[in-house]
Amino acid sequence: LDLIERDVEQTLHRSETMIRRVKEIRGPGFRRARLLQELATLLETRHRIFNQLSLLSEPDLAWESELAARIYAGLIDNFDIKVRVERVEKNLSLIADVVELIIIALIVIEILQSFFY
Repeated sequence: LDLIERDVEQTLHRSETMIRRVKEIRGPGFRRARLLQELATLLETRHRIFNQLSLLSEPDLAWESELAARIYAGLIDNFDIKVRVERVEKNLSLIADVVELIIIALIVIEILQSFFY
């Protein structure tokens, strides 16, 4: 989970950098391909992290064995997994919002450029 949290923090930082780049877009010469590549990387990272988080879900064995269920619950409580996963999911939601807004901004820029250039 530590690795996932670090990965999410790095992804959030990359999304902040992308927002700055979108704000600096001027004229037809901006690097659209680079921005799209970074968007794809953000989405890929988000997808990978969701897959990794699914590994923390309750295993089937916990449904079959009361002892396994108690051990799993103890581990979840001991390592504050629920709180940490909720924080990661909130950050992933923020990343998704940023990606969506950047995509909308790129569409608007494309439309404006078609009128003015």
